[in-house]
Amino acid sequence: MLVRPEFGRVEDHKVDKPWGYELRWAITDRYAGKVLHVNKGEALSLQFHERKDEHQYVIRGAVDVELGVEGGELTTRRMQAGD
Repeated sequence: MLVRPEFGRVEDHKVDKPWGYELRWAITDRYAGKVLHVNKGEALSLQFHERKDEHQYVIRGAVDVELGVEGGELTTRRMQAGD
């Protein structure tokens, strides 16, 4: 079976959210490549992924990220641009 790659601009995969928007560039069952634009003063809900790899990189500004395991204590880490 021949699988043809999809080509397109990241802007073509913009999804508006209550806190801003995300630009999706890679979505599989184990990985989601997204650029998140979070409006100043907004927050995202806590998320837990059993089977997804996740990476963060701050382009501009700063963000407090809460990390932990399900049911465990959370640790807050401030990420700055370049982290």
